[in-house]
This record gives sequence, C-alpha cells and structure tokens, in this order.
Amino acid sequence: MKKDVSKMCFYAFCWVCLSLFVTCWPAQAASKPTGVACTVSTDSVFMTSTGGGPKTSGVMVVLRNDTGATIGPDWASGTTRPFYLYKTLGNQGMAVFLAAQANKTKVNVTLANTAAGSLITNAGLTNIAVQ
Repeated sequence: MKKDVSKMCFYAFCWVCLSLFVTCWPAQAASKPTGVACTVSTDSVFMTSTGGGPKTSGVMVVLRNDTGATIGPDWASGTTRPFYLYKTLGNQGMAVFLAAQANKTKVNVTLANTAAGSLITNAGLTNIAVQ
C-alpha cells in the first residue's frame, strides 16, 4: 500500500514537471532578444535609480565604440553610449563589465539595438586589450 502511494506521488510529480517544462520552454526561447553583436570597451558601470523599464536590471553600462567602424546604422566610431543591462544577465552580467573595466579588456556584447538606453542582451569577456 505504501509503495503504491509513493509510486502515484512520483508519477504525479513527473507529470507536473513535464507539463511545466513543455508549456514554459517555448515562451522563454521566444522572448530571448536578438540584436547587434560587437566587441567594444567599457567606460563605466553604475546603478540607476529608475532603471530603463521592466526588462532592465537598473545597471547602466557606458560602452565605447573603438572598432574603427560604425556599429549598426548610427553608432559612430570613437563615441560612447549608455546601455541598460538585461535583467536575466543579473549579477554575472555586471561582473563581466566590472572585470573588463578593471582589466582594461574589451567585451563581446549583443545589443537589442544601437540606440542610447537600449538593452545589452548578452555579454562576455575577451583577451583583447583596450588601446
């Protein structure tokens, strides 16, 4: 009797987990933003009081376009722009930019778009030194 109840609980648990996985997984993949990928340097990282909206973490990163070319349609080489960190990147995303700034290295980023105040949706460190 006890084994039958524990088997039923196990199967019910598996069914609930499978149902949640199947219903939530496509929504997460569809909401993942894509955008412009580039390698830039970090000028500053700071917390903002208001944030940039419900998808932002309140962390603002000022990036410098030092690629020697225009990124996207309008971000000229040699200029800086502020971007908000996407909420799902969390503390790890902020750590990437702080480490890049401290080590004077560039970062690989994916931006939702190149407009000031846009979202940084992906970030990673490089070994490329900032000139």
